[in-house]
Amino acid sequence: MFRDVFLFELRYRFRQPSTYIYFGILFLIGFIFLAVEETFFGPSTGGKVFKNAPDTLANFTLGGSMLAMFITAAIVGTPIYRDDKEGITGLLYTTPMHKPAYLGGRFAASMLVIWFIMSGISLGAMAGSVMPWLNPAKYGPFRLDAYLLPLVGGAFVNAFFAGCIFFAAYLFTRSSLVIYLGGIVLFLLYVIAGVVTTNLNNEHLAGLLDPFGLDTRTVVTKYWTIAERNTKMLPFGSGDMLENRLLWAAVGLGLLALSYASFRMGTPRSSGKATAPELATPPAGLGIRRSPVVFGAGTGLWQMGQLAQVQFLNVVRAWSFRALVFFGVVNVLISAYFRYTGDRVQMPVTYEILSLINNGFGLFFLIIITVYSGELVWRERETKLQQVFDALPVPNWVPFVSKLLALVGTQVVLYAALVLVGLGIQLFSGYHAVELDLYAKDFALQLLNITQLCALTMAVQTIVNNKYVGYTVMIIFYVVVFIAPDALGLHHVLLKYNGTIPYTYSDMNGYGHFVAPLFWVNLYYMAIALLLAVLTNLLWVRGAETSVRHRGRLFGQRFGTGARLALAGAVVAVLGVGGYVYYSTNVENQYFAPKGLEARSARTERQYKRYEKLAQPKIIATRLNVDIYPTASPRRYQMQGILTLLNKESHPLDTLFVNYDPSRAVQTTLSPGRPAKVLLDDPVAGVRLYGLAQPLAPGDSLPLALTVRYAARGFTSRPQDQGVFSWAIISPEDRLTANGTFLDGTGVRLGYQPDGELEDDDVRQRNDLKPKERVPRLNDPRGLMTCGFTTDADYTRFETTVSTDADQTAIAPGYLQKQWVQNGRRYFHYRMDEPMLNFYSIQSARYDVRRDHWRDPATGQQVAIEIYYHPAHAYNVPRMVDALKKGLTYYTKAFGPYQFRQVRIQEFPRYKNFAQSFPNTIPTSEGAGFIADLRDPERPDGVFFITNHELGHQWWGHQVVGGQVQGSSMLSESLAEYSSLMTCKHEFTGPLMQKRMRDELDQYLRGRRNERKKELPLMLVENQPYIHYNKGGMVFFALQDYIGEEKLNGAIKAFLAKTRYQARPYTNTAEFVSYLKKATPDSLQYVVHDMFETITLFENQLDDATYTKRPDGKYDVRLTLRAAKMRADSLGNETPIKLNDYVDVGIFGPDQARKTEDYDASGKALYFKKIKLTQPKTVLTFVVPEKPAKAGLDPYHKLIDRHYMDNVKVVAAGEKAAPVVAQR
Repeated sequence: MFRDVFLFELRYRFRQPSTYIYFGILFLIGFIFLAVEETFFGPSTGGKVFKNAPDTLANFTLGGSMLAMFITAAIVGTPIYRDDKEGITGLLYTTPMHKPAYLGGRFAASMLVIWFIMSGISLGAMAGSVMPWLNPAKYGPFRLDAYLLPLVGGAFVNAFFAGCIFFAAYLFTRSSLVIYLGGIVLFLLYVIAGVVTTNLNNEHLAGLLDPFGLDTRTVVTKYWTIAERNTKMLPFGSGDMLENRLLWAAVGLGLLALSYASFRMGTPRSSGKATAPELATPPAGLGIRRSPVVFGAGTGLWQMGQLAQVQFLNVVRAWSFRALVFFGVVNVLISAYFRYTGDRVQMPVTYEILSLINNGFGLFFLIIITVYSGELVWRERETKLQQVFDALPVPNWVPFVSKLLALVGTQVVLYAALVLVGLGIQLFSGYHAVELDLYAKDFALQLLNITQLCALTMAVQTIVNNKYVGYTVMIIFYVVVFIAPDALGLHHVLLKYNGTIPYTYSDMNGYGHFVAPLFWVNLYYMAIALLLAVLTNLLWVRGAETSVRHRGRLFGQRFGTGARLALAGAVVAVLGVGGYVYYSTNVENQYFAPKGLEARSARTERQYKRYEKLAQPKIIATRLNVDIYPTASPRRYQMQGILTLLNKESHPLDTLFVNYDPSRAVQTTLSPGRPAKVLLDDPVAGVRLYGLAQPLAPGDSLPLALTVRYAARGFTSRPQDQGVFSWAIISPEDRLTANGTFLDGTGVRLGYQPDGELEDDDVRQRNDLKPKERVPRLNDPRGLMTCGFTTDADYTRFETTVSTDADQTAIAPGYLQKQWVQNGRRYFHYRMDEPMLNFYSIQSARYDVRRDHWRDPATGQQVAIEIYYHPAHAYNVPRMVDALKKGLTYYTKAFGPYQFRQVRIQEFPRYKNFAQSFPNTIPTSEGAGFIADLRDPERPDGVFFITNHELGHQWWGHQVVGGQVQGSSMLSESLAEYSSLMTCKHEFTGPLMQKRMRDELDQYLRGRRNERKKELPLMLVENQPYIHYNKGGMVFFALQDYIGEEKLNGAIKAFLAKTRYQARPYTNTAEFVSYLKKATPDSLQYVVHDMFETITLFENQLDDATYTKRPDGKYDVRLTLRAAKMRADSLGNETPIKLNDYVDVGIFGPDQARKTEDYDASGKALYFKKIKLTQPKTVLTFVVPEKPAKAGLDPYHKLIDRHYMDNVKVVAAGEKAAPVVAQR
C-alpha cells in the first residue's frame, strides 16, 4: 500500500506544471548567479574570490534553499490538505489503507519532489558556470563536489527540516492557513534566530541554533582566507556543520513523529460547538418589523465606518495576526537586549530606539500588510458570501475604502504598541530624556509609508484578482524596490515607489535638510497611492462574473464624471509633484547613479592620467575668509582666499593643473597672480589647465586667488552613506547644515589626483581600465618626494576668518586671535603659528563648551583643552577631558612634545560616524563617542580609546608623515592605534584589555577574509584598514610586550626626533623598522621580521590542563601544549615554517570579571611567563601556590591565531605529573 500511495503522489506532482515552474525558477536563479558577474542575489563575490568558489556556492545554495521555503510549504504541506479540501477523506479512510502507508507515502513522495525542485539551484549554477562569455579570470576550475555537497548537505537537509515542519503542522491543526503562513513564520523565526546567533559569544552554540546552516557556515568560514574560500569545501561531514545538520534534521523528524502519533484516520474535527436547534415556526400574524431605509449624504460614510470597524476587528482577532505581531515584538526585544548588553552600547536616545523599532519590525510590517491585504480583499469570496454582500445597496467605494482603512488602522495600532515598547526600553534602561515629539514625527513618517504600501497591496490584489498571484507580485515588488534596485539600475527616488528615502536624524540638526525630500518625495508617493486607489475602486470586483471583458465593461460604467475628475486629479498630482522632484534632483542638482560616478572617474582618468607626472608648485600658505549662512534660505557659504604656490622643482613650471569641485551647486572662480591663459576647462571632471605667460622659476612663488560659493538648491536623489571611509564623497548639503556645519577644505587641488581613480579591479574592468596598484612601491623615488596625505603641499601656513550666525561658534585649526559681532553675525579669526599639513576643516554649530587644561609635569608646558558639544550630549564630555589629559601625559613622555598649545574636540552631526584629527582640532561625530553608554564599568570604554587614537594622530600623521608609498598608513594609523592601546593598557582592567585586543584580532582576521586585491605585510600596507588599524595595533602591542615598553617607545621617540616635520624626501617604514631592529635583542629579531616584514600566523592550542595537589599545599599543573607557525602569501596560502618562538604560558585563579568567556582568563595570574617552544607538542608541569582554575597558551591573544578560542581551558583535577620545569 505504501508503494501505491507513494507512486500516486509522485505521478500527481510530476503531472503538475507548477513542479516544473518551481524547478525552472530555481534553475534560472542558479544560472543567472553564475552566468552574470553582477547579480543582486547570492553572496558578495569579486576581487580574488572566484564566482564558482566552493565557499561562494555553499553560501548561495544554503541561502537559495532557505528562500525556497515557500515552495516547500506548497509541495510538502499540502498532500493531506488536498484530500480534506476535495472532501474525499471520508472515502479514503474507509479503504484498507493504514496510517503508515497513507502518511509515509505522501510525505516521502513530496520530499522526493522538493529535492528534485531544489536541484534546480545547483543544475542552473552548473550550466551558468560554463557559458562561453564568462571571464576566465573570475572563475576557478569546475568541481562537481562544490555543487553537489551544498545541495545534499545544505539544500536537501533544509528542505527535509522545513518539509517535516509543514507536513506536521497541517496534521496537528488541519488548517490550510498554517500551510501558507508556515513559511512566513519559519522565515521570521530564522530572522529572530539570526539576531541571537549574531550576538552570541559562544560560536559553537550560535552555529547550532541556525536551522538553515547559514550562520553555521559563517562561523566555520569566518576567518577563511581568499585561497581557502577558493579551494576548501564546507565540511558538511564534520564539526559544527555536521552537528547542525543532524540536530535540525532530528528536530524535524521528531515533530513529524509527534504529528504522526496524534493523527487519526478520520474527517477533520469540527470546531466543537454544538449545532443550534431549528427555530420553531413563528405564530401566524407575527410580521417582520421593517426599518426605515435612508440614503442620505452621510449614509456611505456611516457604512464605511461600520464596515471598517468590522474588518479591523476581524484582522486583529485572528490568531495568525497575533502570532505575527508576537514574533515581531520578540524580535525587537531580542534586538534591544543584545544592543544594550553588548560591548558597544549607545545611550538609548529616542532616535536610536526608533531605529531599533523600524529596523526590527520593518519586515513584519511588510509581511502583515501583504498577507492581510489578500485576506481582506478575498474574505467574502472565501466564505462564499460575496453574492450576498455584493447585492447590498452599498456604494462601490465603501467596501474598498473600509478595507483599506481597516488595513491601515491595524498598522497604526501596531505601531502605537511598538512606541510603547520603545518607551519601555528607554525607561527600563534608566534613560528618562524621552522625546515624545520625535516619536510623533516618526509616527507621521511611518503612517505615510504604511498608507502607500497598503494602497499598493490592495490595488495588486484587486487588479490581478488572484490572492496568491497577488502575493507573488508583491514579493517581486519587494525584491525590486528593497533588495535589488541598485543591480536593476533603479537608483532614483522617482523609480522606487514606497522605497527608502535616504535621511538621517541627528540630535544636533533634527531632520534638517532632509525635510524637503521627505515632504516632496512622500507627497509624490502619496499621489501615486491616490492614483492606485482610484484605479482600485474602478476595478473593484462585485458579482460572480470576474472575466477581463466583464470587468472592462464595469470599468466603463463606473468611469463617470466623479471618477474622471478623481483620476485626472491623481494623474496631475503625480506628474506635477514628480516633475518638481525631478527638477530639484536632476536640474537644480546633478544626479549620478553609482555607475555614472564610476564612468565619470574613468573618463577623468582616461583623459588626464597623462598629466600625472606634470610637475606642479606646492601650496605653502592658505589664507581664507569664510562666510557661513547655515540657517539662511537658501543655506549657503562662500570662501574667498589666497593660496600661495611655490615652485620646489629644479626647473621652471609653465602649466598649472587645477582641480575644483564639479558639483552643479558649487561655483569656483580661480585667478592666478600672473598672466595666464586657460588651456582647458572641463567642468564635468572639475579640471582646468592654465598656461603661464611667464614660467614660474625654481624658488619663485605665485598667489592663486579663489572664490568658492555654494547655495543649497532643492534636494538630491542619492544614497545615504554613513560609512567611515567615504566622507570625501558626501554631498555639500550634508556638510552645510543648520546646526553642525563641517566644511573640509576648499575643493581646490593642484596636479592630477590618482586617489580619485577607480581602485577595485572589478570596477576598473567594467569601465575598460586595466588593474592598478594602490600606491607606489616602498622606495619609489617620486612617491617619497610627495606627501602621503596631500599631494599638492608639504607643510604650510594657515590663517582664516570665519563668520557665522550670531548664536553659533565657528572653529578652525589654529589659535583664536579675535572674535567680534558685526551686522548680526559672529566672526572668528584663527591663525596657526606652527607648520601644519594642508589639511583643515571649518565647523559651525550652537555649542556648549567645557574648558580645562593640562600641564606637562616635566616641562611645565600648558595645553588648553576645549570640548565643543551639543547641549544634550554632555554625558561623556568629562571622560573625553580625562582621556586627553592622560593621553598627553603618556605621549609627551613616551614620544616627545605636543606641538600645539591647545587641543579641541568638536561634535558634528551623525551623517558620518567617525572622528578625524586635524591640527589641534578633532571633529568627532555625535555617533562616535558623544552618546556612548559608559555606565557599565565592565564594558569597553570606546570613548577613551577613540579620543586617544585621534590625539595620537597629532604625533603620527602631523609631526611624522610618510610619502606616497607603501607602508605610510602604518606610520600614521598603526602608531596612533598603538598609542591609544598603551593608554588603555594603563587605564583599563585586564579583562577589558583582553576584550580590546581580541577585537583587534577579530577585525584583522575578518578583514583579510574580505580582501579584494592582496594582503601585504604590515610595513608594506597599502591603506588597508584591517591591516594598519587592527593588525598594526596588535603587532606594536605585542612587540612592547616582547622587548619592553620603554625600549619600544625609546626607538619610536628616536625615530620621531629624526623625522619630525621631515619632507621631500619623506620617511618610510623601511627607515622606521631599522630603529625597531636596533632596539630589539638578537634573540628576538625574528619577532620584528615576522610581525612587520611577513604575514605570519600561529596555531596555538592548550590541548589538556590538569592539576594535582601536593603535600605542601601547592599544586602541580600539567599542560599539554600544541603550537604551529605558518607563513602566508598575499592570497592566504599558508606554508608551515619551523617553530622556535617564545610564547606566553599562563595559569590563573578563578575569573574575577563578571562577564568572562570560556576562552578568556580574568583571574589572578598564578604563573605567567614566555616559554620557548620548538616542537608541535610540548608537555610541561608547573608548581603554583594556589588552586588553578584556568590555563592558557598565549592567553591574552598577542599573536595572530585564527583559532584563538582553544588557547584557554579550565584546569581539571588529574593524576599524572611530568617533570617540573618551572616553579613560581
